[in-house]
Amino acid sequence: MNPHDLRCWFYDITVNDDNGRLLLTISDIQSWHAGPYRCTSLNATDNTTISDELDLQMEYLHKVFVSNSNSWCGTVGDSISVLEDDSLQLQCSADASQTPHYEWIREGDDWILPSGSLTIYKVTQEQAGTYTCQAHHPTLPQLTKSKSIRLLVESPKRSFSFESVLSLSTPMLALAVALPAVLLLLLILVFAFLIPRHRAAALKKMALEESGQRTPIYKGSLDSVPSVTDTQPLVM
Repeated sequence: MNPHDLRCWFYDITVNDDNGRLLLTISDIQSWHAGPYRCTSLNATDNTTISDELDLQMEYLHKVFVSNSNSWCGTVGDSISVLEDDSLQLQCSADASQTPHYEWIREGDDWILPSGSLTIYKVTQEQAGTYTCQAHHPTLPQLTKSKSIRLLVESPKRSFSFESVLSLSTPMLALAVALPAVLLLLLILVFAFLIPRHRAAALKKMALEESGQRTPIYKGSLDSVPSVTDTQPLVM
């Protein structure tokens, strides 16, 4: 690098002296480069000269995001599942230097909804498909980004899905998580109670067999021995 050049790696800019002119070069301009710039010079008499302020404006439009207003889980991925007859509200947003213009379209249809919000009441199977949100920069039409969402409509018989669980309200979601945990705990307690009792009964039976004790036979039972006077049990 020329000894008269100055490289600022953090901001990715270069300042160099070109025949008495001070040049500022930004090779890969980003949004953080926006802001006021001034040029300062110091002559032989130690007089400082400062140029007028140059305000560098950055126009940008980054990635588009789609969120489900009826869910707490945040942004939506490439697809979303809803239950038939439920309502759906999708909100489109984008990180941009100025508020973009939004519009919704559906693949295969010729309608355009000029809004960042798409609401469908009582979703039907016929409304399933691919919906796309387009964001347009208000002053630079060439800056356009889009995000497509595939809408899946499930019948009530197949209502359980990961998306349907996430779309539950907080109390319902807590109940859905807590109920299986309580049932599992009860099952563990039942096994913890029955297993020791079963083991104790087995040990007791084994001890009786080892001591030679036999089960008594009472008069009147199917295994009784005919007798007319003996009322005591017989031990075999």
